[in-house]
Amino acid sequence: MASGQRILKNSVFLSASQIAAKVINFALIIILTRYLGKNGFGLYSYSFAYVSIFYFMSHMGISNLLVRDVAKHRESAQEYISYSLPLVLILSTGFLVIVNVIPIISNWSNDERLITLFFSFYFLFDALAKYAFAIMQAFERMGMQAILFASERLFLLLTSLYCWYSDRSLLILVAVFAVVNGIKAMTAFIFVQKEYTKLSFSWSAGYFRSLLKESYPFALVLLFSALSTRVDILMLKEFHSTASVAIYNTARKIIDAFSFLPENIYAAVFPSLSLLFISQKEKFNEAFRQAFLAILLIAIPICTGFFVLAPRIIDILFDPEFQDAYIPLRWLSLGLLFIYIRMGLSVTLNATGNQHIFALIYGISMIVSVVMNFILIPRYDTLGASMTVILSEISLILCSMPFIKRQVNFSWGIFLFPKLIIVTLILAFTIFLLQEYHLAIILIILITEYIGLIIAFKIFTRAELRQYYRILTRRGNTEL
Repeated sequence: MASGQRILKNSVFLSASQIAAKVINFALIIILTRYLGKNGFGLYSYSFAYVSIFYFMSHMGISNLLVRDVAKHRESAQEYISYSLPLVLILSTGFLVIVNVIPIISNWSNDERLITLFFSFYFLFDALAKYAFAIMQAFERMGMQAILFASERLFLLLTSLYCWYSDRSLLILVAVFAVVNGIKAMTAFIFVQKEYTKLSFSWSAGYFRSLLKESYPFALVLLFSALSTRVDILMLKEFHSTASVAIYNTARKIIDAFSFLPENIYAAVFPSLSLLFISQKEKFNEAFRQAFLAILLIAIPICTGFFVLAPRIIDILFDPEFQDAYIPLRWLSLGLLFIYIRMGLSVTLNATGNQHIFALIYGISMIVSVVMNFILIPRYDTLGASMTVILSEISLILCSMPFIKRQVNFSWGIFLFPKLIIVTLILAFTIFLLQEYHLAIILIILITEYIGLIIAFKIFTRAELRQYYRILTRRGNTEL
């Protein structure tokens, strides 16, 4: 199968599963807020954020490294897996111990300790499942990954409904969540063993050191990302209350639900970008441009709509006690636009072997995030946390651009980006005029207007439209 067709097929698989999963996540957020209330959902969010900060320790970026290296050298896949798998198991055990020792020595309440324990197993199983998924991505066959991910979300939703209607405790809910993720991980490994490669164990201290030396930049990025995106929740509880955590995380979860599109497109493109960078620089630049432009065109209407319609969206989806969530949602929607842009830059740096540089840049962004949270959250509460997201993402983009320009020719953006800005302003004005109408009517008008604006401003050339058509119909030369 040609490169373009593989990318399209993988994108369709992942996007379809993620669309289903994110729809379920929307329902899950609504159920959890109604089931747990403001304080209960705040405690749930705080415990989740605490454990996720240590998540990088469970695999130290080895899963990310596995995708790149196996995609480049598939003949050595067995060797990569046999040495990396035992190391991941050792690291996961260390993660489990460390994340639970801190609550014990810090005199947390029994409920907080137990919730943390269950969430640590939840993340442990998630890390193991992602290792198996990395093997599937490296072979550019992501159908089972898509099925398992969507199934996990569905079972979490059903579990939440059961606990809500049967009035079960938060402890029971989180414990069952961990069991669901454990089943996902076990199923993923069984599938890898059956379809791709034999799972075996090889031990070599030298190989382990070499592997960690290569993977640690990915681990640092995971750590910096967790600190950048979770420390705000920890600080909100420290400086304000679990109620503030609940309000902020309600908006944050909505924004997170819409991050699946760039994640999946870039996950599908990543193996091909790695190969094209080595052998075909011109096609590498074109593949990046097409993926980056597609992401921008998706981001513009989503972010614009959230910014203008935030109060109405919160009013429709949640109980009145969560109404103030429109404040962080409005400003996080601006952060989402920068998140979309940043994802494209980070994938490009990793695909070109510059993960060390990106780890350093992410470290700078993490420092910006922590410092600004300390400055803004005590005074501005959830608004301060939202503004910090925007500032940290902008710092990431600005620091990445000098290195990205060495790998990618951005000459195509000289006239394109002003056009996109004009299109965004037109959409925002239209949404503002129509905001009192039914959401379905607004959506229909916006889709029609947006397509017309793309055509009117000639965002795509005729040659590009023909190429997309050939990829979709699998005719002609579809290689990127």
